[in-house]
Amino acid sequence: MNEKLENGLVRPHWVLTDPDEMNAFALLVSQLHPVKMLDVGMFLKRIGAISRSFRNFEIPSDTELFGLDLTGAEVEIYHVLFRQIVTAQDYQEMYRGEQFDLVVLFEAEKLMDEAAYLGLWEWVLLHTKRIFTTDGKTAALFSGAIAPVTVNGREYYIL
Repeated sequence: MNEKLENGLVRPHWVLTDPDEMNAFALLVSQLHPVKMLDVGMFLKRIGAISRSFRNFEIPSDTELFGLDLTGAEVEIYHVLFRQIVTAQDYQEMYRGEQFDLVVLFEAEKLMDEAAYLGLWEWVLLHTKRIFTTDGKTAALFSGAIAPVTVNGREYYIL
């Protein structure tokens, strides 16, 4: 549900404002330094980043960014930041044969219906070396028991 701000503007439900999530994303990307990364849900867009830099962190220029946009809000700047952006309707066709070093799934479950989301997980598991997610329930469903990494009380999962 969208949030009405004090100034009368409305923040779309897909916007992320949690600084811990931004820090966790930055920390993992800097440690793993993926060559090819798929951003499911367009994390950079959801935090309002308009470049590869945010909160004193920069995604390395040699990391190829691919996006799976679940927000439905077309913003041209992201076509500059990402090598390719696709939708939930065409990711399987458009990314057929692609292998990613890292797939980021931050709160994507809130942006898709359950069946489509579970299908996405099945696809992702075949197309990546690592998954970074906030959804421990689905991660455990596909990979068994997994211990979370906890940052300021928030749990993240790395598969």
